Amino acid sequence: MQPTSLNFAAFLIISLVIYYIIPKRIQNYWLTLINLFYVSSFGLLSVVYLFVVSLVVYILGLRLSKTKRKKQNSELLIALVVLAAGLVILVL
Repeated sequence: MQPTSLNFAAFLIISLVIYYIIPKRIQNYWLTLINLFYVSSFGLLSVVYLFVVSLVVYILGLRLSKTKRKKQNSELLIALVVLAAGLVILVL
């Protein structure tokens, strides 16, 4: 589903309407579901890629939050940014 298609416009409008209708406590779950649906329109490999990237960034973020030393914190942050940017560029 290309972002310039009419299908995407309809998908976006319907998603936003539902997002603002549902209770706030489940809005994040709705966004996750819609994101997975959109990414899956590009194929199953895209969903696997999204899951792996999200998991890696999440794990590095947890490690970053648990480190006490500033030097180790900055090294982990740089690794996280470089990894995330590299994975995004890889897809482009």
